[in-house]
Amino acid sequence: MRKGSEGRVMWRIIEPASAAEVCDWLADAYECVDYSAALEKAQNYSEVEDFSSDEFIYGEFDTGFFLDLLEHLSPSPTATFADLGSGRGQIVLTAAAVRTWKRCIGVEIVPILHELALGAYEVVCAINPPRALSECVFLHGRMEGLLADLAHVDVVFAYATKFPLDENGYLSISRILHSALKEGATVVTVNNVLDLEAGFSLETEITGPNPETNGLTNSTAYIWRVC
Repeated sequence: MRKGSEGRVMWRIIEPASAAEVCDWLADAYECVDYSAALEKAQNYSEVEDFSSDEFIYGEFDTGFFLDLLEHLSPSPTATFADLGSGRGQIVLTAAAVRTWKRCIGVEIVPILHELALGAYEVVCAINPPRALSECVFLHGRMEGLLADLAHVDVVFAYATKFPLDENGYLSISRILHSALKEGATVVTVNNVLDLEAGFSLETEITGPNPETNGLTNSTAYIWRVC
């Protein structure tokens, strides 16, 4: 990573990249996003949704922990990555910067967060050298309406702390997610679990920092395989 002539971060893929490097790069990118334009665009979305419920509480996953998970997964450079509930896009952009992928996809329902992700991607594409990032695609809407876009995804990440649970305490998206993904795909959920009976096998669990508690407790990442 190096500074450009105007002090902006010019990013080249560094593997392994440190969490501090990635955080600095993300901070620089989001400083350049036009938040007023993003808010104006978000107000043009036609759907009416109550984004005040716990389901839409926004949290950001620990960058160092995410890099550790990618190192553990060691995905193929031809794999496709998807982040469900991608917020303003920082996990998608991180994945695209530190690894080579066929494509990185973000799925987000909250309009302003979706627009901020698009804005950040526009910024990093403008200030970065050609081919410094894997291609990113940001989709707006509920996952249920975007199943076809997930059909070829190899690695799914879901910071699922606030995702709805069913009456048995499993993630409500379990069966829908299984129907969308191909056999052999990897799913990573954080702090909540999928329903094994929906067609998943639990490969392993990895613990790491929980930024929502200022490090007082750990987060647990569950790594699943689609059967």
